[in-house]
Amino acid sequence: MSDNYQQNGYGQQPGQQYQGQQYQQPYQGQQPYQGQQPYQGQPYQQYQQQPYPQQIIINQQPVKKNGLGTAGFVLSILALVFCWAPVLDFILWVLGAIFSVIGLFKAPRGLAVAGTVISFLGIIVLLLFFGALLSLGSLSAL
Repeated sequence: MSDNYQQNGYGQQPGQQYQGQQYQQPYQGQQPYQGQQPYQGQPYQQYQQQPYPQQIIINQQPVKKNGLGTAGFVLSILALVFCWAPVLDFILWVLGAIFSVIGLFKAPRGLAVAGTVISFLGIIVLLLFFGALLSLGSLSAL
């Protein structure tokens, strides 16, 4: 290294002697500890000034279900599909009507009402059909 470089103090390690005086590197940040008491567990100023974060409470209502009303609706639809099978059709209509009527007393009532209407309309049509068959049978016996 050149003499000029070393005369200005460059290239020296901190704490090394340079021409009779000690070279000290400038301190970055806070002043070093000078007889002050160490940290005693006091909270920081920035945490004292800021409020605690808000707690968010989500109150969700449980979803209400009407199983009997749904079962009555499904049985009523199945009775419509299997209208060509007389015994199965009658059983499905009656069960659909029973479950739908019981489901009317529980909330939500949407499918229970639909199942009740379909079941009773189906039962009325079924009774009219069998009444017509019986009347035709009795007329043919004359």
